[in-house]
Parts: sequence; C-alpha cells; structure tokens
Amino acid sequence: MNDSTFNALISLLDDPDPHVYQQVEEQLFTLGASGIEKLEQAWEQCSTNQIIQSRLEELISRIQITSYTEQLMEWRKEGGNDLLEGWIILTCCQYPTLNKQKYRNEVQRLVAKIWLQMDPRMNEIERLCVINKHFYTIERFTGNYQDPDKPDNIFLSHLIDTRQGNSLSLSALYLIVCQQLDIPLQVVNFMGYYAIRCYRRNVHFYIDAYNQGMFFTPQQVQEFLQKLNVESNVSYYKPLSNIYVILNMVHTLISQYRTVGLEAKAQKFEQLLQDIEIKFD
Repeated sequence: MNDSTFNALISLLDDPDPHVYQQVEEQLFTLGASGIEKLEQAWEQCSTNQIIQSRLEELISRIQITSYTEQLMEWRKEGGNDLLEGWIILTCCQYPTLNKQKYRNEVQRLVAKIWLQMDPRMNEIERLCVINKHFYTIERFTGNYQDPDKPDNIFLSHLIDTRQGNSLSLSALYLIVCQQLDIPLQVVNFMGYYAIRCYRRNVHFYIDAYNQGMFFTPQQVQEFLQKLNVESNVSYYKPLSNIYVILNMVHTLISQYRTVGLEAKAQKFEQLLQDIEIKFD
C-alpha cells in the first residue's frame, strides 16, 4: 500500500457511513503486524481528531490480537515445548505492548539465583526445598488470597510484578523454574485447583505452589478431594502438557472475565480459544 492510498484511507476513518468505515478498516487491517508502526504514526498525526484516533486504537489492537493468536497457534503446532514462550504470548493477547524480554529476563534471573544455591550432592527433595525458600521467602511469591478469582492473576506480567497469583499461574511459574533446573515435574488440575506432581518409581507427592510450596502425600490429596465430594482417586487426574496448561489458562480467563461482568474480554478469549483449541494431526 503506497502512502497516498494509506493517507486517503486514514482520512476516511471518521466517515459517518458505517459501510464506508468498515471497508476502510478492512483495507487497513490487511497491513498486518508490519503496518502497526505506520498506523501508530498516523495516530500521532491525528491528535485533533478523536474519532480517527479511537478507531485507529481499535484497529491496532485487533491486528495485535490476531498476530498473537497466530503466534500461539504456531507455538502449539510446534509442540508447545517452551511453556514460558506460550505464556508470554498469551499475556501479550491482553497486554499487546508488553516488554516480553523484560519478563523472560526476570524468569532467567529467578532460575539463575536458585541454581547458584544448588549443590550437586543434593537429592531432589533438598533441591525442591531450596526452590521453595528462594521462591517464597526471598522472592516473596504468594497466592492472591484476597482476590483469587481476579483474571489478572493468570498473566505472567501480573505475577512477576505483584508477586501474587492463583494456583494455576503459580504452578506454571514453579514448573518453568524446575524445567530449567532439570527437575521433571508436572502440573495437575484437581477440579480447578492446580498443584505440582512429583512422580518417580519410588517417590510420589504433590507440591502446592499456591500455598508456599507445601508438600502433600497422595493420601492427603485424596482426603482433600473427599471433602470436596469429587473423584478422590489421584490417578484419575492426569498431568497437563504445556499446551494444556495454556488452554486451561484461557478457559480460566473466560470464566473469570464473565464472572466479573467483563463480557467483551470473555468473548475475546473465547475467540482465541476457538482458534487454538483445535486438533492437529
């Protein structure tokens, strides 16, 4: 699209005819993510026209969401091996201007700090105790007990910035740290409450990332589930792959946005879910 065509389309963004505006928006939408900088420049140049600025903001947001949806689909197609990457992309769906490298660096800093405290002679339990001490005592991560159903709890940026999350986001971060420290663990969904499972030939226990990393035996988990009057056999609850950790995050966001009355955001993530929750051959 040459400059004259682009400028002509921008000038028509405040046309009172909805049909004209829709056609203009669709033409500008074809610019894709590579055209965002140009659209932002146009926004700056139209400071006296609030209608054009508002419509440009909506258009830029739509392009960004589409771009991140495509990235999330590609991440899933490639196997979803990097949970952190998938989580950053999901967070960008809500916060398109997120400084992605900042949060990658924050996670790497956390991993490096813990790694420096590890001793090769430590067994796995001792290593997990080191993680817990750093994670909860030094870094002060904690569950958001006052507002556990707040949608922002899901997003990586909110968890890193506030040090507060829900059982799913805290479990995800705990898992990412352990993955990078070569400690193989798994996330399990107990009817909407998420925990970390440590399962070896002779070892089987659970870590409650939402509750200061406390360790629980399968029997204790079973007793907890019995009190909820749900299936209490822990083997019934299968570990989640990285892909399904992200899909569970999206499901949670839809439910929580709807609960707090933010229907437009719930619908946005419903569309995202429809786009990425597909079966690949």
